[in-house]
Amino acid sequence: MLPMGEYAYNNSVTMATGLSPFYVNYSFHPRTSWPVEIEAMNPVFRNYVHRMVSVHAFCKKTLEHTQEGMSRHYDKKSKKAPKMKVGDLVMLSSKNLMIWRLSTKLDHKRQGPF
Repeated sequence: MLPMGEYAYNNSVTMATGLSPFYVNYSFHPRTSWPVEIEAMNPVFRNYVHRMVSVHAFCKKTLEHTQEGMSRHYDKKSKKAPKMKVGDLVMLSSKNLMIWRLSTKLDHKRQGPF
């Protein structure tokens, strides 16, 4: 079953590029209707190279766009630690504190201020 799984994965469209890995590597989608007589086709080398270069340029542009979107999303979420001075009051997370309660679900999430 591994070859069929590999074939299915390589023929599926990815979210990042919108193309299948098979198409990115070979610039065509594999035939899925078996058995079929295949016509012998020998494409001109320049056309093939031009097509491969255009597909790779498209993938590079799409991946850069995806990377920019992901970095914008990540940068929104990442927060810098607040600057604190000696004597400031802080709240402690009760996640690692050993406090006896009947139900930790109903306990305070933060303890303090300390």
